[in-house]
Amino acid sequence: MHIESPENFRVYQRNENNLCNVEIKLSGDSSFKVFCSYQDKREKIIFKDKVFSLSNLAPGEYRISLYTEDESEKIQEIIFFVGDLWVLGGQSNMKGFGKLTDLEVSQKGVSCFYMDNKWDLAKEPLVWLNDSPDSIYHTIEKQSPEYSPQTERFMRTQGAGLGLAFGKKVLEETAIPIGLIPCAKGSTNMDAWNPDDKYNLYDAMLNRINLVGGKIAGILWYQGESDAIDNISESYLNKTVNMFQKLRKDLEHENLPIIAAQISVTYDNSINADNWNRVQAMQLELEERLDFCRVTPTIDAVLSDLVHLDAKSLAELGRRMALNALSMLYKKSCEKGPRLKSFRWNDEHSVLTLLFSDCNGGLQNINEIKGFSIFDGENSLYFQTRLKDSHSVELIFEKEMINPLILYHGKGLNPLVNLKDEFDFPLPVFGPIDL
Repeated sequence: MHIESPENFRVYQRNENNLCNVEIKLSGDSSFKVFCSYQDKREKIIFKDKVFSLSNLAPGEYRISLYTEDESEKIQEIIFFVGDLWVLGGQSNMKGFGKLTDLEVSQKGVSCFYMDNKWDLAKEPLVWLNDSPDSIYHTIEKQSPEYSPQTERFMRTQGAGLGLAFGKKVLEETAIPIGLIPCAKGSTNMDAWNPDDKYNLYDAMLNRINLVGGKIAGILWYQGESDAIDNISESYLNKTVNMFQKLRKDLEHENLPIIAAQISVTYDNSINADNWNRVQAMQLELEERLDFCRVTPTIDAVLSDLVHLDAKSLAELGRRMALNALSMLYKKSCEKGPRLKSFRWNDEHSVLTLLFSDCNGGLQNINEIKGFSIFDGENSLYFQTRLKDSHSVELIFEKEMINPLILYHGKGLNPLVNLKDEFDFPLPVFGPIDL
């Protein structure tokens, strides 16, 4: 006899009542005994036609053990979990591009539905695109003489991502197991995720969600560099909103949590900075256009090349996304990080006070705040910056400011920024703001 399902390390999505039903399937000779273990309980399972349904399982770890008739020998044992499934969508920074050194350590309770459609313990790198049976993910044609799974695994040096750090943090804070569903592919703009077009990455993502039961807890999203690089940023916001709205409709989950990254810096000076900043500003606007959506800044990240975050920065981003998830879904207290709420001038119009909301414990006390810029037409103006209190910053000018001004934070391809709250959430890139 053999335990056919569930697959080892699989995570089942709990329902709105915090419970889940799991079907156990056996194959082969029936002269064995099967037990289910959970916490300190151990119960014998009585099968009919080699199928048994375990009902109303609470979040946690379960073991199905197969013994000989006299219970003298354990033939097989599998572990499965009831918890939450999170999709990892977008392009290469979500796929993972950090160097494969000093990696996040795997932890039982964080599993991955790998690209070959098999479950296992989550281990970096999570994504092996060429393992997928769906050719849309492939980066090398499997018929090509250069393709070899063994060679790919031996030669690979990059691929660390944010998913494992995210899962570990949520598990640590909630004790709810996490299943990661990678669906990202590098160098893909939003047209490659258009739900209204012919079969593409959006459809491939839905297929993978359906393979794990059709229900998920939420989606982590990191995408946008290609739209900025390809100079097609004008319609980026509407395309992204449309995709998320369609995903919620297709999954019949109108309040599906969405946690998106704002793209980071780039060391590639050939990229149009206005396009780059436009995408960043549109990403921040997702919070206004979509309910149950939070945007996580990455502007303080360190890169491993011209555009990809290094492994340490991706892991930190995963933990930040986890803090947002804890607030959105797990009833933990965490603000989304500092956001510009309003501004005001003093009577002399020489001191501009910026007020911020959503800070965790207030803004960090920094002697010399960096990252703000103000323009009078084409001219960048000089001013001094100081922290006024835990939720406001003053920009101090040498004289009265009369002409219309424009405010930015994080303007350019690789700006110097350092304003964060007490949870280390940085102030995101924003602007232009008319003053």
